Amino acid sequence: MSREDEVRVASKLGDMCVHIAAVTKELATQMLNYCDERNIRVDSFERKQWNMLIKSSSYLDSLVLTQGREGIERFRSNVRIFSLLMRLILARVDDDDMKLYKWYNYIKSFPTDLPEIQPTGEEEAEAFKHIFNG
Repeated sequence: MSREDEVRVASKLGDMCVHIAAVTKELATQMLNYCDERNIRVDSFERKQWNMLIKSSSYLDSLVLTQGREGIERFRSNVRIFSLLMRLILARVDDDDMKLYKWYNYIKSFPTDLPEIQPTGEEEAEAFKHIFNG
């Protein structure tokens, strides 16, 4: 792999981390707001931890501010889409790992645009071994 390709892959991995942090911040904020709106008590220690996660995610999230207006809009759009995708999958699988495995395989059936970051067979086997090994 050329140095240029290595830098591109590193950049994509960094972008993924920033997107995941932003989605995490959005979902954690939604959860706390949901609890507040419905008078669901969140223990003060737990709330502090959630707020720390939101604040920490915001630091990474702020990296996108250097990308200009167009980059920021693309980022916000991607975060909304990734958040919807996460909620869509979670709403369909809940705690059913076999359903999650089926979704994983469905998504995996699409061609990859970044084969360098594609999960390996070993990673898949490790992640899903509890489903097949009882």
